[in-house]
Amino acid sequence: LIFSEDIPPRVTISEAIELAKKYSTDDSHVFINGLMDRIYHDLIEEGRIFPEVTET
Repeated sequence: LIFSEDIPPRVTISEAIELAKKYSTDDSHVFINGLMDRIYHDLIEEGRIFPEVTET
C-alpha cells in the first residue's frame, strides 16, 4: 500500500483478497479484507497515502 505508488491501494487490497481465497481457508478472505481496509483507512488518516480519486 505504501511502497508502490504506481499501484492503486484498492488493487493491492483486491490482490491480497484473491490470494487468500486461493491459498488459505474458506473464510480467510473476509479477515484479510477487513484487515487491509483498516490499514488503508489508517494510512489515509496518518497522511501516508491519499484516497483514490475516481474520474466522472
